[in-house]
Amino acid sequence: MLFRRLSLSLAFIPTITVITCLFILMYNDPKWICNPFTDGCFSISAVGRNMPAVYIFKPVMMLVLILYAAYFINVYGIFKKFLISKYYLHTILILTIVTVVFLAIYIAVLGVQGSDIWRFMRRIGIYFYITSLVLNLFVVSLVFNKIKEDYQVIISTKAVTIFFYFNILLIIAGLIGFLVNFIIFENTIRNLRHLIEWNYFSLIQISFFISFFIFKNLDIQD
Repeated sequence: MLFRRLSLSLAFIPTITVITCLFILMYNDPKWICNPFTDGCFSISAVGRNMPAVYIFKPVMMLVLILYAAYFINVYGIFKKFLISKYYLHTILILTIVTVVFLAIYIAVLGVQGSDIWRFMRRIGIYFYITSLVLNLFVVSLVFNKIKEDYQVIISTKAVTIFFYFNILLIIAGLIGFLVNFIIFENTIRNLRHLIEWNYFSLIQISFFISFFIFKNLDIQD
């Protein structure tokens, strides 16, 4: 089933890519040797824009962009078959466009020092991408949660429930991270900001992994 394949791809491809790029940098320069998930020693963007990791990071992130679009368009098609309200369908499409556009800009200007667009993406734009992605996951989980009882033959109610509450947790964690970064510490503690970034990135990948278990019937849309 396409939905399940996309779920697994988005759960593992970004994670494997970032970790691979990090190991490449560690191999070439000892200054990169650390655990960013616990030390917050540098940002994901720093890993992606440095040579030679950038030659892997940028092309794969373009693939991830396509996978994001495919995942949510696929969800849109599934919900349309289930006669879900147009309000939810339009919300998913709008959030998908915002996610793809801002991610595309981020990839395009990654590593372009001195660019006003790059500075914008580093400070503000990247949050539009992350926020729209997380909100879209929540909307998808909300709709699945609403229809799970009516489609128990093909939908795992347990997986949907976990998916729904995990995405609520994702939103709460995002709000806490935003408050810590921009209000409490005024974005001055760099290691803390990076620490939050790496771990929040992991939570997003886990959300896609959970969505893999939603459908029981693999032939629902293929």
